[in-house]
Amino acid sequence: MRKLARQAKDKWWQEKARRMQWLADTNQLGEFYAEVRHLLGTSRMAKVPLKSTSGEALFKSREEILERWAERFNTLLNMDHFVDLDHVRCLSTIFRPRAR
Repeated sequence: MRKLARQAKDKWWQEKARRMQWLADTNQLGEFYAEVRHLLGTSRMAKVPLKSTSGEALFKSREEILERWAERFNTLLNMDHFVDLDHVRCLSTIFRPRAR
């Protein structure tokens, strides 16, 4: 009985390995990594709480975490930009086209 169980298990692993090799060979990486995640039992979602901007509060619910990420990206992408025109004028003297 143990021998049959081991043979069935070995056959299952060999079929799984063949499929995963085929997925890798045919560049179906999304499916390949889905198989890896299925075999390892890993998930995509991290279970780590997210801190507030002050670093004190921990957000655990999905809604709070999504709000915090929206706040973070809003801060990153909507920064005030300052350009010193004197520096821009200096660039034309530093980067001159080469004579051929």
